[in-house]
Amino acid sequence: VPHGIFTCEHSLLVEPPGDLGSGRYLSMIPNGREEGQRKEMTAEKEKMEAFMVCALTRATNDAMVYFKTNHCEDGGNTKKAYDMWAGKEVVVSR
Repeated sequence: VPHGIFTCEHSLLVEPPGDLGSGRYLSMIPNGREEGQRKEMTAEKEKMEAFMVCALTRATNDAMVYFKTNHCEDGGNTKKAYDMWAGKEVVVSR
C-alpha cells in the first residue's frame, strides 16, 4: 500500500478484474521478476488469493471513503484510479 493513501487528493484503488478467481490467472510473474520465473498455482489457490485481493481492495476503499467523508471539505477524490500493480493512477475503462 502506498504511503499517503489516506489523503484527500489520493484516488481510490482500482477494483480487481471481474474474472479474478475464474482460472484465467493460474500462471503469474511475481513483481520484479523475469518471464522465466513464472509461477503456477492451483485453481483452489487462485480462488483463495482472488478472494483476499477483492476483500482487501474493498475494505481499503471503504476505509478511504470513510476518511475522505469525515476529513475532506469536498469529500476528497473518490475516483477509482490507483492501480496497485502499476503503482500509479491509470485510466480505467469499465
